[in-house]
Amino acid sequence: MIRKLALEDLGWIAQLDSLCFEKPWSKSAIQEELLHADAHCYGIPEAAVLLTRQLADERWVFRIMTAPHVRRKGYAKQLIKALEGLDLWLEVSELNLQAIAFYENLGFEKICKRLNYYPESAWVMRRCSPKENGVSAC
Repeated sequence: MIRKLALEDLGWIAQLDSLCFEKPWSKSAIQEELLHADAHCYGIPEAAVLLTRQLADERWVFRIMTAPHVRRKGYAKQLIKALEGLDLWLEVSELNLQAIAFYENLGFEKICKRLNYYPESAWVMRRCSPKENGVSAC
């Protein structure tokens, strides 16, 4: 069900983004992300999307979205869990308590706060995954 996303998915991803965010990304911004050499984009067609990017030795979640009609069915959780074994980073508005709780339930921890980021402040959160020997590089 989860698959790597490609340029041919641009239309439904852009549509989903506009349903999920007050300030959606432009179609060209999503296209740029899909084509970026360090991007890792996964989805459940027409239902959920996870856009991540490798920045140096860190994998950052840039966007995660679930279609309104399939929310609370575990799709976002499936996408995050598909990246088990990777240390993940993200930023989330301090006002988005539902998202913060979701991430904390998936093992993310608040690391620091970026003041006036959205323009409200944002939490930087990280999920460390155990490595082969049970020790995380985080």
